[in-house]
Amino acid sequence: MTIIVGRGRSKATQRIEINDPTVSREHCWLTDNGDGTWTLQNKSVQGTFVDGKQILKTKVTPDTFIKLSETTTVKVADLLPVQQKQDNHLHDCKYNQ
Repeated sequence: MTIIVGRGRSKATQRIEINDPTVSREHCWLTDNGDGTWTLQNKSVQGTFVDGKQILKTKVTPDTFIKLSETTTVKVADLLPVQQKQDNHLHDCKYNQ
């Protein structure tokens, strides 16, 4: 699954709209790696930043913060579909037996 993050509207099924005029219409993509991590790919001339560094493509976790503009920073977990958030939470739980 790939999630498109940006301010533009689209018919894409997995799209997160960011209401910030300084964010590109199609700012970045998040692609599920199937192991609890995601590949973040920049699609914006303004850039996408992780840990203060501009990235082209990098691996992130749900706990990673992504800076899209001077005023917009989001946590990967907040961009994930509800089911994915629940699945990640279950993997983080430790059970006593």
